[in-house]
Amino acid sequence: AAAEAARVAVEAHRGGPALGAPDGSAKLFRLAVAAHVDRIEVDVFHTSDGVAVINHSDTIEDAKAFTTVGGVRVPARNCTNDGAQIRKLTYAQVQQVQCGDEPLPTLDEVLAIVKDSGTTLNLEIKAWSADEPAALKRQAAQRAVTQVVDAGMLDQVVFSTFSWREMAPTVKSIAPSAYLIGFLPVRYVRQPTSAMYQQARDARALGVDAMGFDIDYPSVQYLAFIRGLGMDVHTYDLNADAKVRYAVNNGQAVVSSDDPLATR
Repeated sequence: AAAEAARVAVEAHRGGPALGAPDGSAKLFRLAVAAHVDRIEVDVFHTSDGVAVINHSDTIEDAKAFTTVGGVRVPARNCTNDGAQIRKLTYAQVQQVQCGDEPLPTLDEVLAIVKDSGTTLNLEIKAWSADEPAALKRQAAQRAVTQVVDAGMLDQVVFSTFSWREMAPTVKSIAPSAYLIGFLPVRYVRQPTSAMYQQARDARALGVDAMGFDIDYPSVQYLAFIRGLGMDVHTYDLNADAKVRYAVNNGQAVVSSDDPLATR
């Protein structure tokens, strides 16, 4: 395997669709838990009446995305209500959506699936757009973190977001011990500019525990700088053995994959 199981954990991105069910589905999350995947990554959005729903984006897609992973065919989602936006639907309306012959799972359902299983959860709190008002980003963080805390599952969940400037203070005020991964857009790490180093300093000052970015861009020097600030490294798009090795050799302790068993 590309990753050394003794010291590197494997995360199932969107549940790991190569396991044999549509990405982001409750069926897939159960398969990941049954396969003893170390961690499952999911994305959360809220309906117009405040229910946390798991989907890769705010827009529901009938998306054929991830129909192949590493050359292996995986089930398509074939969602109904193509183009509908979760933030504009009530939960009752979302319940009518079918993806891969089942409704979109709620955060409550996913927490119940992983609870006491030995598998942890990476809950990415997403904004529906980079232009989403800061107050709404903070509200999304408040709702998601509070729900995890109320479920008594803070020890089984880490949080991640591209909107860490707005969300980190909220996450840490509700749960000071919460582990938070802050993602940087590619434009900040493509070139070794002073801005990207300042981004990392800012994240650390806000309590971010790890920095994440596309594996194709950060240099060895930048990854060392991140670690030197006391943060962990969490690169993504590790779609080749060489990329996994690069991440692990530069201190990454959890690698994310659409095919977690092959990566393991």
